[in-house]
Amino acid sequence: FFTASLDWTQIYTAALGTASLNPEYTRAYWEIEGGGDLVSSAGNDVKQPTPDETVAAVEKIFGFKFREDLLPALGNGVAVSVPYSYLTGKAMTEERMLDMMSGQGEKKVEKESEPGLIFIVSLNNADKVREILPRVLTALNFASMGAAVAPPEKREGFEIRAAGGVAYAILDNFLVVSEDARAVRHCIDSYAARRTLAATDSYRDSTQWQARQKLAEAYVSEALMRSTVENTKKVSGGSTDSLVRGLLAQLDLQPEPASYEVTNEGDALVHELRLPLSLIRAYAVSALISVKDAPVIGGETTALYTLNRIVYAEQAFKIHKEKKRYGTLEELVGEQLLEKDFNAHTEYKVELNAVGDRFEATATPKNYGKTGRRSFFVDETGTVRGADHGGKPATADDPPVD
Repeated sequence: FFTASLDWTQIYTAALGTASLNPEYTRAYWEIEGGGDLVSSAGNDVKQPTPDETVAAVEKIFGFKFREDLLPALGNGVAVSVPYSYLTGKAMTEERMLDMMSGQGEKKVEKESEPGLIFIVSLNNADKVREILPRVLTALNFASMGAAVAPPEKREGFEIRAAGGVAYAILDNFLVVSEDARAVRHCIDSYAARRTLAATDSYRDSTQWQARQKLAEAYVSEALMRSTVENTKKVSGGSTDSLVRGLLAQLDLQPEPASYEVTNEGDALVHELRLPLSLIRAYAVSALISVKDAPVIGGETTALYTLNRIVYAEQAFKIHKEKKRYGTLEELVGEQLLEKDFNAHTEYKVELNAVGDRFEATATPKNYGKTGRRSFFVDETGTVRGADHGGKPATADDPPVD
């Protein structure tokens, strides 16, 4: 979570108000054809409009003033909330990617509300922003002129509106914007239930040292440390190496958040970052374990990559090659969806069985305990599963691999 205080007027003035505006709104960029149609003359030898002319033309077309209407209605506070899944690259799951490959993504039942990347702006005049925001977004090319406007979605007493690829809602004196309507719904649900960040003890405790007046603030929840510790224990927990076992015991730490602020001290900006010692220790110990357990971790990572390649190849064989069934390993190689030696450098034994519209693939360590501990399994669902079976194959009953 990051928040800052911005001077919108200064930003607008510095950018001359035209960074995202379309100069084709000006009269000089349009001409009448013989048939009476209005067409762009941008390719002709015409004098380009000045920034002031562009702004004036846009304001006249859309019926609002940037300086007089929009900027005074915006507050100085701006915040960005980023879920942990975005930091770990899990925002798009393997299942979702497979759906997109198969063209069946729209058939999946998605969660109605879930955390996502959102931008929050404080408002001085929520009514004014509510009135002019659709026109502002069109002027800034977030939405097309004349495009059909969907009716607002009602949720917890608030309205969610869409403009092009952007969804937004006004929650009292705050504007919430995201490219994903599910993230806006999640924000509304949390706000209505008073499950906000400011209501959590961990946030209040980790930021109470900060000055009341600050230019910017960042907060990283304890989920970062918790995930680091849990992932290390999950990957290397089965190691029999005495050093690794000793290091794992040092990861029994209480997860803590980190915080940062920027303050204006008159003649200088002061940056201060506070990291809990437990967070530094967790990363240091996890790094040492990764180095010591590298052959096993590397072998398992390669095996996972190999199984994912098989899944994508099977999808391509069935759908894009129009076979209407899944293929054997030899058929995937024959269609050049996999290289003949694609598994030559993997310290895992990979087996694939495909019959009709079903397939199963397994990856079992060749040298258990040295180049891999977990065995893996995947089928036509695309969900990779795995567990430590002592060198025996994994099955469909194993838990999914994160």
